[in-house]
Amino acid sequence: MKVHQLFQTSLYLLLIVVAAFVLYLPTLSYDFVLDDKVVISENDFVKNGTAGIPDIFNNDSFTGYFGHQQTLLSGGRYRPLSLIVFAIEYQIFGLDTSIFHLFNIIFYAISCMLLYFVLTELFKTKVKSGNTLKLLSFVTSLIFVIHPVHTEVVANIKGLDEILSLLFSLTALYFFLKDKAKNKFLNISLGLASMLLALLSKENSLAFVFIIPFSLYFFRKDSLTDSLKAGAVLLIPVFIYFVFRYNALGFLLSSGIKESGIMNDPYIDVSFMDKISTIFYTLLLYIKLIFYPNPLTHDYYPYQISIEGPLAIRSIISFAIIISLTVYSFLKLKTKKLSSYLILFFLASIFLMSNIIVNVGTFMNERFIFTASMVLPILIIYLLNKTFELKYRQQIIYSATAALLLLSLVYYYLSYKRIPAWENTKTLNTAAVKVSKNSARANCFMGVWMYNDLIKVDNLDEKAKLIKDAKVYIDKSLEIFPEYKDALVMKAGLATSQYKVDKDMESLLQTFKEILLKRHIDYVDEYLDWLIPRAPKNRMTTFLFDCGYNIMAKKKKDYKPALNYLSKAYSLSPNDERVLFGLTIVNYLMKNYSEAISYGEKFIVLNNKNADIYYKLGLSYNFTGKFDKAQLYLNKAYALNPKLKNK
Repeated sequence: MKVHQLFQTSLYLLLIVVAAFVLYLPTLSYDFVLDDKVVISENDFVKNGTAGIPDIFNNDSFTGYFGHQQTLLSGGRYRPLSLIVFAIEYQIFGLDTSIFHLFNIIFYAISCMLLYFVLTELFKTKVKSGNTLKLLSFVTSLIFVIHPVHTEVVANIKGLDEILSLLFSLTALYFFLKDKAKNKFLNISLGLASMLLALLSKENSLAFVFIIPFSLYFFRKDSLTDSLKAGAVLLIPVFIYFVFRYNALGFLLSSGIKESGIMNDPYIDVSFMDKISTIFYTLLLYIKLIFYPNPLTHDYYPYQISIEGPLAIRSIISFAIIISLTVYSFLKLKTKKLSSYLILFFLASIFLMSNIIVNVGTFMNERFIFTASMVLPILIIYLLNKTFELKYRQQIIYSATAALLLLSLVYYYLSYKRIPAWENTKTLNTAAVKVSKNSARANCFMGVWMYNDLIKVDNLDEKAKLIKDAKVYIDKSLEIFPEYKDALVMKAGLATSQYKVDKDMESLLQTFKEILLKRHIDYVDEYLDWLIPRAPKNRMTTFLFDCGYNIMAKKKKDYKPALNYLSKAYSLSPNDERVLFGLTIVNYLMKNYSEAISYGEKFIVLNNKNADIYYKLGLSYNFTGKFDKAQLYLNKAYALNPKLKNK
């Protein structure tokens, strides 16, 4: 019997591994995409191989890429374990993408095998037949393997942090579920060690500090108090983790840094009620993705998810469903209803990634429900086991088998269709803009990819077509988020490329003005340095004055770039009244009083009828201690414009 059971288990595990490899085998030829460069290909710590492990362990996970501790997100990123694995892989194999993808598949397959053991351990007191339990655990583990929402985690190499987090979290859960009467100390020790490794993989493993004791409560005869006491030892690895985290980052949860812009915090300018309403809506979308994972995208940046007001229909429905489920789960806590466990499991596993407490940098992401999707196999086992107690269970079992087969085919097809999107940057961006049509980031990334393609083209007709096509995506990106810096840079880049094709300077300069009306872009300044010596002096003087004074100074109140543009104009036309006027006003506003006096004196030689200039000169002389001259110029200003006396 034992030999038969061992063979049965081995066969199930082999099939789970085969399923994972068959599905994800194409990824072995895929490139690095998205944040892979941040954590692997351009991360200096990882590229130091095993010698870089101390730096990986003692720094923010992005420090090896940025060269310093980055401040994009206030919570930081401390996930050293996946980077350590990458460093070891790099030490042995170099930047061979097939190897990195291979290990993602291996670790994913191991996680799915562990899920099989966890499911059999969870339900061993619920399902009467051991063989039936193993079969159910195998079938539901297979469904987990092919779940389409996991494609991002496995096909994107960076997703190893999610895989390792689940792998070691499941290991910890398994050891805590084991019969503690035998090898109690060993099981707990292994469980605690696994929990620490899970936390070092990704911080969302903290959810298992709650999931583990609640699993003991719902699936064992322990009371809630005893289960919580048994799980209290999990605070040991949590404490150790936070010591490591504090040593590396210098803070526990938040650096106190305010995120810059909606691409790092989509709720940065959103009211509290709108934020909460939108978060509840995303929670409902997560539930939908677990059961119906279609369509899929890697990009949920603003505004693929729209901001939902508290009175919006979707907000009301989402709020009602999530609150009802939460209340129900607590009401059924005493009766140990599995439905209560599933709700609590989902809420615990998604809580840290929900934006309620910690900003995660986007509205939502499919990889965030990698752990939460475990509710599906648990639910299926529960429902199938219930059919065994029904009167007409034979017919129901046949129907359930057919439903599971259909579900498996649908999931396999959706995964099969989704995985190729991760082949390279082109395929990923192309897939994203088809789904994330309202994401400024997805549209911008598509435009960037097309721009990178067009700069390699020499044929002017082909280049013009690529510029036109790329412009569609950049314009859409800016329509969604008008001040999106990356999209504005791309708009400038496309404009300069178009200028090389058609030599239409007026169109180029008009585009630059449109960009500067949104925000100052360094690329515009850099290109102007090239253009100014090659363009008509008078035209460039007018353009630079408009940019410096009318746009940056008057409209944007951004005086540093305003002074830069006006100074460029002055170098072209030192006796232009407009330029001297602008330089006087802007220097005064920047409290550069000596410079304001210098330019103002030059202005009144050309034009002694401007009250504003006399007024600013008078004030500037006053601030520099030349009171007699100050009064002289103020009197001239009042004579030209008596209303200035009331300022």
